Amino acid sequence: DACVYSGRMVVIPNHRADIYARLWCVYEIFVAKTLEVGVEVAPTLADAGTVSSELATCSSPEDERRIRMEIEASAGYAMIDRAVRRTLAGVQWHMFGAWVKYTIIQVLPVCAFVMLVTDRVSAVCVLVVLACFYGIMVCAVYVVARRMYGGTLMPG
Repeated sequence: DACVYSGRMVVIPNHRADIYARLWCVYEIFVAKTLEVGVEVAPTLADAGTVSSELATCSSPEDERRIRMEIEASAGYAMIDRAVRRTLAGVQWHMFGAWVKYTIIQVLPVCAFVMLVTDRVSAVCVLVVLACFYGIMVCAVYVVARRMYGGTLMPG
């Protein structure tokens, strides 16, 4: 009887440690995917880093040696990188979906108010202008946050 894990793994990118710089992180993502454990990436503004498990290290030389032996004896670094890339692929779509959702949440009440006060044509114009303005502001905040704080809205 095989032990079946029914939970999930959560990966949280942050601005202090690149996921790909840490061998334990990339190897655990690979093992979880291999064992069909659900792996979710927390939606943050932090960059996950660059895909190169071969360059990743561990703080413990013994851990690093053991993990590298396991990787080189079985899957290889390319398989590790592929599993991690696939895991992180959905994060960009999640961010886009969140942007659309929050844009709608912000714009619709204003549009509804304008429709009550004026005619329908003006409401459509206001909706389009507000959606564009809000989108530009969200993008600007994202760019500034990445430049100032390495990818988060909070200074470290």
